[in-house]
Amino acid sequence: MKTISSIILVFIIVVNYNCTTNSKKLTNMPQAMFLKDTFDFKKIEKGAIVDVSFSVKNIGPVDVLIKNSSVGCGCTKVKSIKDNIIPGETVDLKLVYDSKSDSGIVLKTFVVETNTNPKLHVLYIKGIVE
Repeated sequence: MKTISSIILVFIIVVNYNCTTNSKKLTNMPQAMFLKDTFDFKKIEKGAIVDVSFSVKNIGPVDVLIKNSSVGCGCTKVKSIKDNIIPGETVDLKLVYDSKSDSGIVLKTFVVETNTNPKLHVLYIKGIVE
């Protein structure tokens, strides 16, 4: 009986240590918060060009690095992206959407790869082109 109690006590200590260690690792990780994941341009005329902006805030204790970004089609171009966001800083990721090739309901994707967990952040541009 004494052996079983000892094994249970060791098990509890190991589990507690692992949980504490993992929590510390997570709190030292870069953390990004996108203030919105969808930009809705509502209704626009075919051929209109729309400036799109997504705000991202670094809510962690270390720099957030934007490693890569990609758009889902040639109709959307990246205008400006800051690749290093310091703790507490909020920056805008700016794109330009050209509606000349689209009509009807539109849903475009913009993927941002960072050093956070998760690494990939999928953002959307939507609306109606008339």
